[in-house]
Amino acid sequence: MRSLLLAAALLAGASSLAAPAFAAAEPAQSAIPAEAGPVPTGKLSDAIVPSAYRLNLTIDPAQPRFSGHAEIDAALKVPSRTIWLHGRDLRVSKATAIVGGRIFAASYAEVDPTGVALLTFAEPLPAGPVTLAFDYDAPFGDSASGLYRVKVGEDWYAWTQFQSIDARAAFPSFDEPGFKTPFAVTLTTPKGLLAVANTNTVGTAPAGEMVAHSFAPTPPLPTYLVAMVVGPFATAEGVVAPTAQRSEPLPLRMVATRPNAGQLDYGLQGSKRIVELLESYFNERFPFPKLDQIASPVMPGAMENAGADIYADPIIILDEKSPPAQKRNFGMVVAHELAHQWFGDMVTPAWWDDIWLNESFANWMGFRIGGEWDPSLDIGAGALEEGFGAMKLDSLTVGRPIHQRIEQSAAIDSAFDAITYGKGGHVIAMIAGFMGDEKFRDGVRRYMAAHHYGSATTEDFFAALGEAAGDPRIEPAMLSFIDQQGVPLVTFAPGQKGGKRGAWSVTQSRYAQIGVTAPATAWKIPLCARQGDARDCMLLDGPAGSLKLGGKGPLMPNAGGTGYYRFELPAKEWDALIANADTLDGAEAMALSDSLLASFAAGRASPAQLLAAADKRLTEVRRHVPD
Repeated sequence: MRSLLLAAALLAGASSLAAPAFAAAEPAQSAIPAEAGPVPTGKLSDAIVPSAYRLNLTIDPAQPRFSGHAEIDAALKVPSRTIWLHGRDLRVSKATAIVGGRIFAASYAEVDPTGVALLTFAEPLPAGPVTLAFDYDAPFGDSASGLYRVKVGEDWYAWTQFQSIDARAAFPSFDEPGFKTPFAVTLTTPKGLLAVANTNTVGTAPAGEMVAHSFAPTPPLPTYLVAMVVGPFATAEGVVAPTAQRSEPLPLRMVATRPNAGQLDYGLQGSKRIVELLESYFNERFPFPKLDQIASPVMPGAMENAGADIYADPIIILDEKSPPAQKRNFGMVVAHELAHQWFGDMVTPAWWDDIWLNESFANWMGFRIGGEWDPSLDIGAGALEEGFGAMKLDSLTVGRPIHQRIEQSAAIDSAFDAITYGKGGHVIAMIAGFMGDEKFRDGVRRYMAAHHYGSATTEDFFAALGEAAGDPRIEPAMLSFIDQQGVPLVTFAPGQKGGKRGAWSVTQSRYAQIGVTAPATAWKIPLCARQGDARDCMLLDGPAGSLKLGGKGPLMPNAGGTGYYRFELPAKEWDALIANADTLDGAEAMALSDSLLASFAAGRASPAQLLAAADKRLTEVRRHVPD
């Protein structure tokens, strides 16, 4: 998602994450049978593995509660009298297990406020196939968490937001990203309401005074990517024309509350083009049978539900007269969320440890594809701004690496922060710049093909990049950036020929401000530098190395600004680079500004050099489109 963190930051200038409403009472541990073991507050065991869900929810947004019947096909590895699963604030009236035609009654108890639940049977269930069935009801949420409702004008509407662990507030489940199964969904609603889910509607039928909307089974999905939307929505419908990757039109629809009915066409047309660009990049058809782009007035960002993205109203509710800043936000966020349909939905993380990769890659893709969608908006100008911003936090001696172990469900949301989006996106840009666009793209395609509709890890992605590059050093280099905190400092010094046409010596250390002693840290740094028109890259995998450039003019130690590192130069080389700062592109100007300010904070650059840089207006983000 671009997400419950960063889209909100773009819209409101601050980062926030919708917090799940953990409110369940916790029964005494003594009420849990001894054979169940301790409460699994992180990963469930693989003692039972789900294989399919059938969900039938009755949703009337005008009512305070909804009801449901859920069935989960699963495989039980060993006989057991207890089963751990997830459910939060669900009032379960009946729970059973069906094995070989025999029905086993169960007691259901929520035993942890994060939504861990326990089924207990009077006798052990035999190992093998089992179907768990539940009848229940639950309250709607009043914020973007779980299945929530909002009144707009005189009408009530309902949406879902399940990432990270809020699907359990809508139906009993094994609510983890590594459990991917098909979902067959039926939504029973009052007559006259639109019902939306991840796939196409395959039929409607009377259900008393209501209507049952049945949807085609989904491809394998984790619970957090399931979507349900019900209300008297306004829509704008179209198709994405066939492409080289897809032989048939893709149904596309914009969905919004009634007051926004007149501002859907811009989003419809823009979404068409962004889908086409993404299909071309991945060389893979859109992974789901249709696409709904859905607006919600209380969503604090956007969410990449498979085939049913949900966005904050201002992201996709706009028109040709809207300000450029809003159009830029549309292009970047929509490209980010739709990139997830492949990288994050078709291929999902095996566990929340690797959610950084989904978000960091989509962050990079949002700027790249958004920039291709409408070059006049200069969306790419801010692509690396977040990364340089993250360096301020990452250069502290206390912090976290991008890739961190998530052992407790309550810690999952800590992974959605500036380190994931800013640093992570910049690290992706760095390896893409080092490998070159074509080899990096080939690595992405290799990764997607190897894990089609499955789950994968960070190591799987880096291995695919290394294979595409023919360079096994890629994986350890990337791991050195994601598995440890800190910002590298690369120090350049001219070789014997003054650096004009000779070698530059380079050394690495960990950046720290004056008076701060940072822990010794070493990286394997994909480093690209430029001198005039000459550009060269190296992998600095030791404390020192050399780089040969044959160009003329001042050295730019971070070519394209894509390197996630700061650089240091002798005073003479700083002066030459600052004097020519107006020849740099926006990303290189940001790299120069960041490294110069960091050098001053470390007691090296002089006030005169800062003043000279200020005259070049380096601290301004280069935007070519007025707001």
